[in-house]
Amino acid sequence: MLKRHPAPFVADSSCVPSVDFPTPDPVCRSWHTGGTDHRPSLHRMVVCQLLCLLLCFSLHSLAFGQLPDMVDLRPHQTGVRSQGLRGSCYIHGTVAAMEAAYKRAGYGDLDLAEHFSDYVARLMFLETCEFDGPFRTRTMRNPTAWERESGMPIFETMSGTVDSLVGCEPVGTLAIPLEVYMPLTEAMFDSAGRSQTDLYWVKQYNVSTHLLAETRLPRSALQAPFVYKVKRVEYLPKSDAQNPSAIERVLASGKEVIWDFRTAGDFSGPIWRYNGPAGDATAHRMLIVGYDRRDPSNPFFIVKNSWGHPAANPPGDDFTYIAYDYLQYGEWASWLEVEPPAIKPELAFVGRWQVEFGPNHGTLDIYHLPGLMQQLFDHNQYQDEHGRTIKDQRIGTFYRHGDPDQPFRVNGILHGDRLQAWIDFQNPTPRWDQLNGWRVELKLTIPAETMFGNAILPTGEGYSARAERIIIHSEPTPSATPPDVVVSTPSSPVESPRPALDADPALAPKQIEAKWLESGGQDFLGKPITGVETCPDGRGRYTHYERGSIYWSPRTPASIIYGAIRERWSDMGWETSDLGYPTSDEVDWGEGRMNTFENGHIFWHPDKGAWEELAKSAKAKMDVAQ
Repeated sequence: MLKRHPAPFVADSSCVPSVDFPTPDPVCRSWHTGGTDHRPSLHRMVVCQLLCLLLCFSLHSLAFGQLPDMVDLRPHQTGVRSQGLRGSCYIHGTVAAMEAAYKRAGYGDLDLAEHFSDYVARLMFLETCEFDGPFRTRTMRNPTAWERESGMPIFETMSGTVDSLVGCEPVGTLAIPLEVYMPLTEAMFDSAGRSQTDLYWVKQYNVSTHLLAETRLPRSALQAPFVYKVKRVEYLPKSDAQNPSAIERVLASGKEVIWDFRTAGDFSGPIWRYNGPAGDATAHRMLIVGYDRRDPSNPFFIVKNSWGHPAANPPGDDFTYIAYDYLQYGEWASWLEVEPPAIKPELAFVGRWQVEFGPNHGTLDIYHLPGLMQQLFDHNQYQDEHGRTIKDQRIGTFYRHGDPDQPFRVNGILHGDRLQAWIDFQNPTPRWDQLNGWRVELKLTIPAETMFGNAILPTGEGYSARAERIIIHSEPTPSATPPDVVVSTPSSPVESPRPALDADPALAPKQIEAKWLESGGQDFLGKPITGVETCPDGRGRYTHYERGSIYWSPRTPASIIYGAIRERWSDMGWETSDLGYPTSDEVDWGEGRMNTFENGHIFWHPDKGAWEELAKSAKAKMDVAQ
């Protein structure tokens, strides 16, 4: 039975290492280092000497294992919260440690938005590698411009996060605001009635429309005055996750312990206990905030869990208690330090924008901050053709004329209130580090609803550029109609769509060959059986190979098509059919395969074979013609 004892040992500032934080001023909320008179007084010198003696005694005791029988860091903790049905314990455990560190540093009881990390760190994740079944590999793959490349917070298994794919360290890459700026709502993780395998999620435009909606990602979250971040995480040796003495030493030094373990054992009583091997029990993360071994027959750790109020506890006691032998389920233990609160103005660029530059206009979706994926790029050893490490400079996707079927990936630089974006109409799918084509330079204005600047061609010719934020209103309930889209009223009328800028056909041979080599050359498609031929419509180019074809047009990238899907497209009339040119290679979907085209898709299923589905606009044209 859990016993309560009076006068616990509470670690205070004499047990905590110095933290390089300024002192909070409760009146003006600015930060300073103290008064103007820095001359040491006799009183101060005596106090400092006493504190030094106390610190030396504490360190001497720790060094020789003379730890107190109880350490209780609960006074430094913020309230216990519940993760609900979200699998976000690793975020809650880390954020709980952050809040405690900030509280000790004088910032009070902060309520940080755990779900900001869960949602935005997944939204800003980029799919950059091949899959081996359900598992990611280290083989680099740059998704075509129309494909979803960002993460999917509403379906956790579909994506990683910019924080935790390499190491389970949330808030180490992307700082988070206070919860008041991003309250958790039911709409945030709502799928609008669509299943995980719904083809709606295949297109990046659809994913951005859903995830950037104001009801899910409020602008207040992206324009918060301060954000909070982990400075570093220190992992104990793996075996120490099961070592009570090692955990005690960290707690006695004034730091909480982030503890990863398998959720096995007996939870029925007030103290969780070990009752046999964990087997394949799921992983979980909690924060250990103290220990009590004053009763040698019943030592236990005090834990902050993210499951809300424990059913076995009396009202008012929201902490969890685990026996020392329960540590046998431990896998990793760590502690952290935090950065001072900071501003992150680049977050205000995230969203959908209506952009005009020179003779061009369209929609720009910004869903990634350059550099957030660099840890993964380095981990996977992504290199360019010269053996140099590839840089993450992705920003998002530009849709010419606002047409979801005319996508162009956008790379660039975000710094403060300045944006530099490169849009290459000759290459819709540039690698993440390639900066070619139009250079659009914009400055964000307060209250972050408009941008103004200029656009420069590679030849040096310059034009004016401007952008207006598009506010996406999307209802969380299932709807047969697309979300409402509201554009901030521009100062001048929007021009009618201009003719698209076509790529030079002279580029076709090089791009077709590059696609063939990228796919594996002879090992995949076989040897070429034709040259680079002109299509019957006079616009496109193609090469046939022993096991498939590659098609290119001035408005579509070089795309591979083969097998039953190619046969179906051939039967329809190739590029002269209502589908037009292919806009993607053949890719997985559900249990089958698919290619996208200018005006629809061709799907293949092992039980159904191949069939086409026309886009609504193309089908409407067919109905009129008939």
